[in-house]
Amino acid sequence: MATSEDKNIRKTFTVLENSKTDNEKFAALLLFAKTTNAKELSLEDRKRALDAIGVTFFNRLLKSKNIPEDCEVDVYRSLALKILSGLCGDNQLVLEFEVYKNLRSINDIITDSDSQEDMIIDCYDLLSAFAQTEEGSIKLVDYGTVTALSEVITKHLPGCEKGQIILQSVLQLCGDYSWKKDTPSMQVVLEHFCKQLETFQDERKFDLCAVVSGIVSSLPKDVAKKSLQRTWFKSLVHAIADMFTSKLGQPQRDPALRLASSVLDKLGVDCILPPNRDDCKLLLVIIHLSCIEVRISLENLNPDQIMSKADTLVSCYNLLELIICHMTSAPSLKLDENQVLQLHSAMEGAFNSVIFYLREQSELEIQRVDPSQIVLASVRVLGSWVAEETSALKARVQEILPFILKLCKCQLKCTKTKRPSLKKKSVKFKSDTEDRSESTLSSELESCTITQEETENNTIPENVDLSKDSSESHSDITSEDVKDSCSCDASESDNSNHKHLVNQDSTNSDSTRTNSEESEKLEINKSDQSVCSNSTSSGTSVSETLISAM
Repeated sequence: MATSEDKNIRKTFTVLENSKTDNEKFAALLLFAKTTNAKELSLEDRKRALDAIGVTFFNRLLKSKNIPEDCEVDVYRSLALKILSGLCGDNQLVLEFEVYKNLRSINDIITDSDSQEDMIIDCYDLLSAFAQTEEGSIKLVDYGTVTALSEVITKHLPGCEKGQIILQSVLQLCGDYSWKKDTPSMQVVLEHFCKQLETFQDERKFDLCAVVSGIVSSLPKDVAKKSLQRTWFKSLVHAIADMFTSKLGQPQRDPALRLASSVLDKLGVDCILPPNRDDCKLLLVIIHLSCIEVRISLENLNPDQIMSKADTLVSCYNLLELIICHMTSAPSLKLDENQVLQLHSAMEGAFNSVIFYLREQSELEIQRVDPSQIVLASVRVLGSWVAEETSALKARVQEILPFILKLCKCQLKCTKTKRPSLKKKSVKFKSDTEDRSESTLSSELESCTITQEETENNTIPENVDLSKDSSESHSDITSEDVKDSCSCDASESDNSNHKHLVNQDSTNSDSTRTNSEESEKLEINKSDQSVCSNSTSSGTSVSETLISAM
């Protein structure tokens, strides 16, 4: 049996659908606002109401300046925003009914310091619905809302805290698109936050780390290259130095490490080295703290606690990978002997913890189709260490190689299923870790001499030597293994194998077969030599690189 409330709703819908003129629609809207709570309506009822009213009518109400003398100045806009925010709380409806056409009017309202508080709240409710999806976030960028939010934040206008949350969401979903559309506004808002980060000396400093990290992570490469001359860059580096030279508790370490990871990833390790800093002590402090955090997390926490610290742990992994890349490809850090020994010892301890964690997870993860992201991240960072340091922890790495290789093959098969056209890419480490291909890890790990049969049986041959260079270490890998790992072009090899099978009684064909296999191995060695950086191929490990830096 229908309640009186249901009857009122049906009556209101009837009035809305039968209204023809603007005056009739406005009267129906007043009735709708008085008798109905739009936020409690079902999705079907909301669509029905939006169809009856029409988004263009809302647009006219928001822009209309012909206000009756006995009415408030914002009566039309206030009514339109109240109903729109109630009906369009769902992120699908704001796009389906083209509510984005009203965004410019909303921008004017949130940047007007004289706007009513209720109107501003309704505006941000609508903007929040847009910011929940990538398509909606792109609309916010295209219609100038990000520019408006930047003005709201920098001028501390009403609603700036909500505007900050929405801006973070947009940057996370759109990446560098916001910068490409309006670089000046983004520079202003970044400078605003970096100045605050430098100035604040309380918990607000660490609350801002996530905001600044999100903005820096969205920097396009061309903007990042020119950032070292910006005012905000100096404030940012000074703020990072201030944090890492202070005594930090656990609540402060996590955001500080995540910020440092984002900054070094986008701006490069050089940004905290001379001439931007007097010395390299800040980098050493960050790396030491990252190593300590990795050891504490992987050795002392249970699996659930480790997953809760996933963001911080991955940030520490990224910092370790960045410093390895820098030490093996960039100019010397000019460290003294004590600093060299301390740095190598700290990193060796961190990677020992990574191996300990992977060994614990091997029996569990090998049973699963989709291993946790922490496991995959741990394998990747260990791969960066193995690619450059061939002597330290060699025995412990050998123990978990069967698990790692099987995991890599499983992941590559999943990748091939999703992207059949996966091509082999060069995997030399670069300063920008984003340039590394998805096949990097498996290629690095296959530099060890393990055959496919030995991997499947989870056994390690006695003659495995991780210190071998790439030209020797691939001698026992079959062409099928290489094909499975990195989608190599093996058509010539297959053709030669076929000819050999057909003419196996012929001595000449046997000779051709031998030459073909030698040629094939040569090709494999050439392609796989890109796995290790120049320091590895020349027999130089991380420890030797550090010693040369003295």
